Amino acid sequence: MKWKIEYLEKEGIVSAQASGPTTIEEHSQFTTEAIACAREHNTHKIFIDFIKMAPDLTILQVDRMPEVLKQAGVTPEYKMAVLFDFSSPLKNNFVFFGNVTAISSLKVKPFSDKKSALEWLNEESA
Repeated sequence: MKWKIEYLEKEGIVSAQASGPTTIEEHSQFTTEAIACAREHNTHKIFIDFIKMAPDLTILQVDRMPEVLKQAGVTPEYKMAVLFDFSSPLKNNFVFFGNVTAISSLKVKPFSDKKSALEWLNEESA
């Protein structure tokens, strides 16, 4: 998996893009680096673009993702908008990922369009 992580000062968010096949270990490293960037810039908002990523994860690994995220430093204060291709054959895995993270009290939400993802990131938390 290849990735690019940067802080977008104007928006006040971390933008992370991943592409290619990915393993659970690479996903963990990617998340760790995104969280480190967010901490460095004192933000809890992270936009993740997985449109070009091809996860090679079993459903059991997806089910364990909340623990992987927590080990990488994700806490309930963070908001992570995850953009993916809703026409992907892996759509159900991404939806399931959103569900298991919500059950784990993490603010991670899948989106099919960037505009909605960014609007959600910028909403004030209740």
